[in-house]
Amino acid sequence: MSATLAEYKINPYIRANHMRPQIDYMSDGIRIFRYEDGLQEVIAYISKYTGAGLTPKIAHKKKSEKTALTIKKNTLDHIRSFYAQDFLNINYDPHDLGFIERENIQISG
Repeated sequence: MSATLAEYKINPYIRANHMRPQIDYMSDGIRIFRYEDGLQEVIAYISKYTGAGLTPKIAHKKKSEKTALTIKKNTLDHIRSFYAQDFLNINYDPHDLGFIERENIQISG
């Protein structure tokens, strides 16, 4: 993680922008959808906005098995620091570790 963050300082486009904080994409009037809230709300919004009449029900056809993952505490601290503005502006609590329980993640060291 430290190497990737150091590389990001040199080139913010690394990893095809997958590391880039979401705050970099935000502007006035933008609508934010949270992934964990599901895609139904996104589809309903697009349908209403475009008049496309889309059905907001999405089947989960390729559900994968969750794989156990271990993350070091200092890596979690780096993530909190790097994405601090995202946590603040998208209304996430950087200390809410509920996702760790849902995703079968262990914290070490």
